Amino acid sequence: MAKWLGSRYLWGGLIILAGVVLLVSNITDFEFGNIFWSVSFLIFGGIFVSIFISNRQNWWAIVPGFALLSIGIVIGLNIFAEEIAEVISGSIVLLGIGIGFLLVYLANKNSWWPIIPAGVLISISVSVGLETYIPEMAFVGLFFLGIGITFGILALLPSPQGNMRWAWIPAVILAVFGFFFLLFSSDIFIIVGSAGLICLGILVIFRTLKRA
Repeated sequence: MAKWLGSRYLWGGLIILAGVVLLVSNITDFEFGNIFWSVSFLIFGGIFVSIFISNRQNWWAIVPGFALLSIGIVIGLNIFAEEIAEVISGSIVLLGIGIGFLLVYLANKNSWWPIIPAGVLISISVSVGLETYIPEMAFVGLFFLGIGITFGILALLPSPQGNMRWAWIPAVILAVFGFFFLLFSSDIFIIVGSAGLICLGILVIFRTLKRA
């Protein structure tokens, strides 16, 4: 699949498509330029993802693949759903990259490090997505809580070196900070209780999986 990146047919086809888009955009009032860029990002993202799927050793390809796919989706949203795009564009890109790192871990569970960037990026994505609807302190609280959960999961996951109990230290500290900010944000007590139940449920599930 990687040879497609150097294929003259691919690049020639994209150049032709760019010329057609430019011509049609000048003749009509419809903005085809953003559609071209959206499709281009989706195509190249798909190529990187296919490189990963064809050989799991090419784990490096999945992160730029999902990043490009996310950008393509965001550009498409700006064309057809601009109001929605204004709210969730940043969240989509961060979530896409975070999922990419998560897939890196799932492809090679002996490497635990992708869990950290995956958890951080997904936490930021959730916080950014809810930023419009929650107080500023709750935004910070969710961010800290998400990273705390990430380290908690890391502590529960097996690794070639054994259980990484050291991860409980940042997990507890960050979770405490998260709950602190959530508790002091207005009208957020229900969210705090829900988040606590979610955390407890995640820990129970991972402990059960670990024993299985």
